[in-house]
Amino acid sequence: MLSDTVRKYPFLDDAFPVSLGFRDWGDFLDSADFPLASAAAEWILRRSFGLPAPPMPMEDRFLHEGFHVAVRILGSLSDEFLIRRFSVRESKKYSRMLELEPYQVLLSVAERLGLPVERDGTGYLVPVPRYLMLSRYLQDPSWYLVNQELRSGRVVLDRGRFVRLLEVSVMLRIESLARGEGPDISGLFPDLVSELMAIREEARRRFRTPMGRIDFDAFPPCMKSLLNDLRAGKNVPHSGRFAIVTFLHALGMENEQILELMRSAPDFNERVARYQIEHITGKISAKEYAVPKCATMLAYGLCPKGDPLCDRVKHPLQYYRIKRSSASGRGSRTSGRRSRGP
Repeated sequence: MLSDTVRKYPFLDDAFPVSLGFRDWGDFLDSADFPLASAAAEWILRRSFGLPAPPMPMEDRFLHEGFHVAVRILGSLSDEFLIRRFSVRESKKYSRMLELEPYQVLLSVAERLGLPVERDGTGYLVPVPRYLMLSRYLQDPSWYLVNQELRSGRVVLDRGRFVRLLEVSVMLRIESLARGEGPDISGLFPDLVSELMAIREEARRRFRTPMGRIDFDAFPPCMKSLLNDLRAGKNVPHSGRFAIVTFLHALGMENEQILELMRSAPDFNERVARYQIEHITGKISAKEYAVPKCATMLAYGLCPKGDPLCDRVKHPLQYYRIKRSSASGRGSRTSGRRSRGP
């Protein structure tokens, strides 16, 4: 028998469908529950990916089952972009629900997610190793360990920041469930799968969008990594998005082009993204923000290092100009040699 908490937060059920009394997935697929669970799964996926979805109020039981069917559909497709986008959006939804829960439920959810925590007054104490493992997905400087209050090898968090850390744990659990073993049920949902793959193809189309006169090959490793992560649908931290927007703007890319590149982000919201881009580039603000220096990129954890040229420059734009100039020089020399003929 599932607890009310596990029914409400289905990602906590890591033994589905055995946890509901079925022998295995085959038994569940043959059951009378599956048609309603399938309808719930389609509703969940459509809502999560912004596809047309009719209102579908139903029992928590079938929403619980529907969540796991939805995860299995994505697992069957084995598409990291879709899995990542779903896990990010669903974790944010559950985070909003957790914000309203009493602390006892927060502690229970954390325990089932394998997040060791103690409550001390109004604070939540998380061991440093686990904190570091989860906070690296956030990367905003406010999450750096040097900015935290420490007590006996544990990080002290207020309720809001603890829920944010729980959100990361939920995201990772959903990704883990999707990548787990299970039957391929994608063939049972041909129309839905077709629409989901259309979303994926649109993201790939944006990945292939040319960048005009901007030379991607001349990008410094930090900006190249950020842009590749965005195009691949990874959840780039705010500091990384800020950096790549300033960099692309400095190279002359139009705001609309930058916005198109941002669309692949798993938590993309056009209104918010447009506002942020226009604010950073000075279109709606009094300040046009500069590209962060290499030292700042390093402090934010955004510098992958390893490129010898990086040791000689102090700014991403300096790297780009040197690389661009070097490439142009090689091209001219090559062209000159060819023009002389045999």
